[in-house]
Amino acid sequence: MGLSQRQIVRGIEELAYKGEDNALWALNANGDPWKLTTVNSDLQAIEKEWKTESLRATGELKGRLLAQLRELQKKGWGNADYTLVLNALKQERDLLGLDEPFRFQDVTEEDVDREIAERLSHLADGEQAAVIGEVESQRRLN
Repeated sequence: MGLSQRQIVRGIEELAYKGEDNALWALNANGDPWKLTTVNSDLQAIEKEWKTESLRATGELKGRLLAQLRELQKKGWGNADYTLVLNALKQERDLLGLDEPFRFQDVTEEDVDREIAERLSHLADGEQAAVIGEVESQRRLN
């Protein structure tokens, strides 16, 4: 379990009070320890940046894995290895989370559009057109 924000500020204040060299980073431009609100907002900004970067990295990894699975499927179809094809399809389904229940609560149209754009970014151009056509036809039905 990590430190609370109050514990971080107290630790900074103690380092600054002791006058340790490694405490210089803990002081603001006036030579005073940082306030709890400053530390809190900095931690929130760092956490947001970390989440954004981890989502981006995860999306890139999923894209590479999806491409590899599709190559396996092509090889399986070419070699009439249907076990390979079925396994690759199952792994693709798992990777894309197609079996996960979809929650409609707290989902905005922007959320749906963002999710569609993210998933489309992993598809080849020809597949994108097919998926976009399907999405548009589903929207017209609703």
